[in-house]
Amino acid sequence: MDRIVKIAAIVLGLYLGWQQFAPKKVPQIIDAQTADIEIYTTPTCPYCKQAMNYMDERGIAYLEKDIENDSGNRREFEDLGGNGVPLIIVYGQPMSGFDEEYFEELLEEAT
Repeated sequence: MDRIVKIAAIVLGLYLGWQQFAPKKVPQIIDAQTADIEIYTTPTCPYCKQAMNYMDERGIAYLEKDIENDSGNRREFEDLGGNGVPLIIVYGQPMSGFDEEYFEELLEEAT
């Protein structure tokens, strides 16, 4: 019986020691509703497409938020005072419409 208790104690000690040094699984919390650059769009907006093409060509990551087909995005757009698309939020700074020079200025200010 003593032998079983000793083996159990050793196994338990090994297990607890292993748990202490084993990599911890940290849950990744990713809010897919926010990003450094967000663009509020409609599917038929040519200026929205121009802005997204500009960012795509330069490898600039952004999150598109369609306000026509998503009521949550529409509410966010309205809460931000949006009255036309594209409404681009660049590191928290709003930009109505799309102007390449102003967009680049906002990017530089953020870095």
